[in-house]
Amino acid sequence: ACAASDRENTSKDSPAGSTEIYVVPADGGAPWKLSGALDRRSGSPVWSPDGKWIYFSAADGGARHAYRVSPDGKMLVQITRGPCQITSFSLSAQHLVCTLHDEAHPAEIHRFDLNGEKGDPLTDFNAAWCAEIRTVQADPFTFSTFDDLTVHGWVLKPAEFEEGQHYPAVLSIHGGPHGAYGHTFRPAHQALSGAGYGVVYLNPRGRAPATARPLPTAAWATGEAATTGTSCSASTPRSSATPGSTRTTSASPAAATAVL
Repeated sequence: ACAASDRENTSKDSPAGSTEIYVVPADGGAPWKLSGALDRRSGSPVWSPDGKWIYFSAADGGARHAYRVSPDGKMLVQITRGPCQITSFSLSAQHLVCTLHDEAHPAEIHRFDLNGEKGDPLTDFNAAWCAEIRTVQADPFTFSTFDDLTVHGWVLKPAEFEEGQHYPAVLSIHGGPHGAYGHTFRPAHQALSGAGYGVVYLNPRGRAPATARPLPTAAWATGEAATTGTSCSASTPRSSATPGSTRTTSASPAAATAVL
């Protein structure tokens, strides 16, 4: 089993990152796709100890969850659920063990029952730190773009937020076109929230959680500025941002330039 892509690069700045799950005969031959019906960026395939399933992780709508698929691709089952992301995972005959985190909680090790979706935390390494620091859970939202695409975003309110008050806001832009925000713990966002800022971030046009088929670079760049500008208007009522107070931070100079 492997993660691979049958698509060409859609950006000169990054490789074709939208991999899906394939099986290749051990003695050679043509590979066949197992996760095509899911149509999400997938990776980290692992055979179950009994050889009956292939477990992998996939991104969807800001979350990243564990799935299993039969070797013939006919049965696909989601194992973990909810607004969170899992990263590294390991298998036994009865359990899947992984690191799991969300916007307000740093990663801890969790154990899931392979037959019942029930999960339990095994560690609490960050308990003392979390008791001292006020972290904030993000509020998700969606809006329609000028060309009728649905875009997914989040608002992280200031840690000392009070209803009816207005606050400065930061629009946080990630690089693209393969990168994506989601239900993941980001210390920089929490630091901005603790300093009294609202934080707005989103996944415009062709990001990984939406589909395994990213848009070509030209299509991504053309609509980036308009989409990001719309996000400021759509998120203002949720973030209580003071009009004219929004500032921008970006992990990608190209993305920031497109917006500015």
